[in-house]
This record gives sequence, structure tokens and C-alpha cells, in this order.
Amino acid sequence: MSMEKIGKTIVGKKIAKSKYEYPMIKLPCSCQDLIGKKVTIFRNETNGAINIVISTDQNVVVQPTTLVAQPLDINERISGLENRLKSVESVLSSKEVTGTGALSNAPVSDGLEEIRTPDLRRVKATS
Repeated sequence: MSMEKIGKTIVGKKIAKSKYEYPMIKLPCSCQDLIGKKVTIFRNETNGAINIVISTDQNVVVQPTTLVAQPLDINERISGLENRLKSVESVLSSKEVTGTGALSNAPVSDGLEEIRTPDLRRVKATS
């Protein structure tokens, strides 16, 4: 048996006779063939995660398996970080950096050329 992800939804609730609240799950339109059929619902809890399986076969017992994301090997992670560091170093070495951290080919300005009026008393300060 192979499990296939068919969608993602939020569990809603349906209230009947103001006493009972039922959880309600909307299935995707690709599951229209289930409408009107009798199904068996299985529940399993693994590592705190609830797994629910719906089966149309009334005689089958399903043991769901959980998908566990395997972390990358430490050597792969280190080599990936080293490659990213080398790319950053190559970018920085291709451009000359000044002591303030600004690139030397970027224009340096004190902002006065942005002022259109020569009278500084009419300039509004913005921060």
C-alpha cells in the first residue's frame, strides 16, 4: 500500500441537535467517487500526530505509516555552506569595499543635491 497526499484542509465542525458536535473534513473533488459509499475510518497516533485513513473495503485493516523527513548528512550541510560562503567571498572580492562598507563604485552623497531650494530654512526635515 502506498500513501499519496491528495490535499490539505481544515477540520470544521457540524452541530446536530445543539448537543453534538462532529468534526467535518472536506475531501477534494477528485474523491467524488466516494459520495454515497460506506467507508471504514481508521485512526492511529504516531509520535503525537493523528493519522486518519478512509477505506471503502469493509474487511481490510490499514496500518498507516508516517512520513519522516530525514535530515541532511552533516557533511552535505557543511559542503553546502562552504559553497555559499565561497560565492559570497567571490562577490565581495570582485568589488572593492571601502572602510565604511559602501561600495567604491557607488556615488557618495551628503544629500544636499537632493534639495531643490537654496534656502535651507524652507526644507522640511524628515526622519
